Amino acid sequence: MSVDIVERLQLGCSPRTVRIFLHKNNIHCRRPAKKTEFLPPHAEERLNFAINNLQRDWSAVIFTDEKVFSTSQETRKLVWRPNGTTFEPNNIAPVSRSSRISLAYWGWISGAGPGEIAWIDTKMNAE
Repeated sequence: MSVDIVERLQLGCSPRTVRIFLHKNNIHCRRPAKKTEFLPPHAEERLNFAINNLQRDWSAVIFTDEKVFSTSQETRKLVWRPNGTTFEPNNIAPVSRSSRISLAYWGWISGAGPGEIAWIDTKMNAE
């Protein structure tokens, strides 16, 4: 990456000099965070849900979620970024879903503690 910086900016120094300068300014080369794209309408929906449920008795609610463990052929990409900027849009690599081997699990938890975990032996969807 520092080689690219030297070439693009046509600097008269070595890539190592660029890395030293960036590190001194708290900018480091890191893998981008993986995150599904979060659009402004999503943020508005979540905020509205939170506001509308401030007084809810959450001890009577069951939360569920699923997790898919999968193989992947993704290549590692790096970004130069300052500390504390992990989830800024320019530092995120969108998650892509391609052919892979995967195992899916579903579970739940409530105010009384964790519930069951179940293996899902089919392709998961909204239903």
